[in-house]
Amino acid sequence: MVSDTRQAGYLPSTYYFSSDIVDWPVVPLNFDITDPADGCEPYPNGTRSLKGVIPLVRRGTCTFATKQANLVALGAEYILFYNNENPIITPGTDDDVGLIALITAAAGKAIIETVQAGGNVTADFSLNPEQVVGLEYPAGGRPNTFTSWGASNDLDIKPDIAAPGGQIFSTYLDDTYALLSGTSMATPYVAGVAALFISAHGGRSVHGKGFAKTLHQRIIASGTSLPWSDGTATDYGFSASVAQVGNGLINAFKIVNYTTDIAFEKIALNDTHYFSRYHDVTVTNNGAKDVSYKLSYEAAAGVEILGWYPFVAPWGGEKRLKSFTELTPKSLPVEVSLPRDFTLKPGESKTVSVNFPNPDGLGWNSSALPIYSGKVIVSGNNGEQLSVPYLGLGANLKAEISPIYRPSYPFTTQRDYVYSFNLDPSVADFPIIYSKLIWGSKEVRWDIYEAGWTDRQWEYPPVPGHNGYIGPATSHVVAGSVSYFDPTRYDPDDTWTYPQVDLYRNAQTQASYHEFWWFGKLGNGSQIELGNYTMRFATLKPFGNPAAADNWDIFQTPQIQVTGKYERRG
Repeated sequence: MVSDTRQAGYLPSTYYFSSDIVDWPVVPLNFDITDPADGCEPYPNGTRSLKGVIPLVRRGTCTFATKQANLVALGAEYILFYNNENPIITPGTDDDVGLIALITAAAGKAIIETVQAGGNVTADFSLNPEQVVGLEYPAGGRPNTFTSWGASNDLDIKPDIAAPGGQIFSTYLDDTYALLSGTSMATPYVAGVAALFISAHGGRSVHGKGFAKTLHQRIIASGTSLPWSDGTATDYGFSASVAQVGNGLINAFKIVNYTTDIAFEKIALNDTHYFSRYHDVTVTNNGAKDVSYKLSYEAAAGVEILGWYPFVAPWGGEKRLKSFTELTPKSLPVEVSLPRDFTLKPGESKTVSVNFPNPDGLGWNSSALPIYSGKVIVSGNNGEQLSVPYLGLGANLKAEISPIYRPSYPFTTQRDYVYSFNLDPSVADFPIIYSKLIWGSKEVRWDIYEAGWTDRQWEYPPVPGHNGYIGPATSHVVAGSVSYFDPTRYDPDDTWTYPQVDLYRNAQTQASYHEFWWFGKLGNGSQIELGNYTMRFATLKPFGNPAAADNWDIFQTPQIQVTGKYERRG
């Protein structure tokens, strides 16, 4: 008989497994390493006791806590889960009766194959648990599924660049180490690369005004393409979208050492209506020898970002932006016209133009809001390669996202439009507006006009005292964060004034909405006088011209009547 001892790492949910565990049998309860629901149901009567052994169960489908409960019911005190195709994580549970931990899929498979072949596997946890052991991480070097997506609401390219920010092992509080993920890991990495360049080549005092922009461009241009990833090791054959990773993974070596510079604006192609065709790139040879340059381009994964609520009436058929798990990469290529190859002597620069076609004639499904992206690559015969990201929308955004509100929004719960502004919770006689936006807006306004005013009189920006304009409304700061206004707890004058700028979308979930409370206070701090008025609540459409009345989606309300004022403190 052949004996084989191997050391493998494990990720405990809470506490390390006891060092008293020596030579405990590891017992798989299922030999099917593809079973998505292993351990998700209570085990049948007659299943062996798990006292004094360590059960091995596959991760998947149900929660770790559910599997834990089913195994503890059989007497398990320590439980090992082996990973599926997803990135390895620290398993979560609120119950420390029956400690759980996760091992890699490869380790789990090896144990199962050994037992299935008639062998025995035992575990020894007497080793120092603080000893660091490497674990295979198939998602390493791939975009994290939790990373936020661009582009901006006006289709500017964001993010600019990607940096390591998932499962980063580093120093932590109290002289310890931890695995952490997020912008708080990626951002210092980019800042460190920028500092590295400055330490090698100097900063603003050396390079003069505009250095920050130049370094910003140099960082973006260094980006290396990343694969499309759903969080597993699956190869989809696409590069990740610029909307997810910008120009790709930052490359410190290029930033610090390359002698080629490129100056550019990110290639924001906009939508098909406001399409921006021509874009310039300036290439500079800062090296000591002649360099010949060639431009090419590389398409990234296309994605259709608009979906529909999967619910029955009254919600079915309503537009919303998809979540990441609903996105499927697809080919959305465009033919880019590029300049001829050229050669630059040391110190020479050349500005070249790239020409993109409007995709409105390519037969894409514009109603699904297809995002296409990629990069224009500048390659030198000195081995240096830099790039500029491009991104566009294969649709007329304003036409497809119109109205910008989700159907049945905005609305107000008050129906008579007569307001005393009595703030007593038993009365609460003030307008509350609820809004859901399918797309973010540059500006949301709540304006008060004289009675009889109509949108034919619209002018921007409105000026109080002119053309029937009384002034902007205000909203209380706690609106939407508490269920009702309590004047004994909150000062009714603690408000902010319209317009609201860069308001984010929130129609992707049923429970999310914007909520605004107006107590009759105007932007100049006064309370509106008793009388009849016109109320205009409006949201600027994508790429909208605020001076054009029809570029706003307007909440149509009848004339309102003000019959009272709220009591001010002091």
